[in-house]
Amino acid sequence: MNSLLETPVARALIAFPGHLARVLAILAASFTVIAALLLTAEVLSRVFFDQPIRGLFEYMQLLVVLIAFLGLAEAERNGDHIRVTILTERMPRKATAVVRVFAMLVSALIVLWMTVMSYIELSKSLGRGEYAAGLVNLPVWPARIVIVVGLAALFLMYVTRTIETVIELKKSFSGPVDADADGALEGGEK
Repeated sequence: MNSLLETPVARALIAFPGHLARVLAILAASFTVIAALLLTAEVLSRVFFDQPIRGLFEYMQLLVVLIAFLGLAEAERNGDHIRVTILTERMPRKATAVVRVFAMLVSALIVLWMTVMSYIELSKSLGRGEYAAGLVNLPVWPARIVIVVGLAALFLMYVTRTIETVIELKKSFSGPVDADADGALEGGEK
């Protein structure tokens, strides 16, 4: 099994979700800068011209969705999601890894379900030409596309993390584990 995972294709497939997460995080950071600039412009417009920027609320709603969903996979890649470790910190390392694999599989299945359901909603939204009502009528489909992409990237990251943890778990059963393997079992690249 290890020889199959050590092929260039396998390494590329395992590395892909991490690269995708980084690209999406860069996009999320870019949209965060845009949001900050828009809010600054709004404040300046109100102070100097006593006039708000028309439709800013609708644009900010869209930007918040973009920022949140584009950053999901990177947060998982870095191990930044909230973890409750009250039980696992008291367990042996191997048992913790087994529980972690189970939790990641369950998480991956839930996120896959969310991705599929979001894709169905995206298809409906595109079919009916859905717009968000407000001062500015913005199409809803760009946000729905980002939700699907962000969730799909998170699913791929869960699958990758599960594979990495299973490999480390297998190594821990076959011999002594070094400090780097301990870090991999704890999660996240820092």
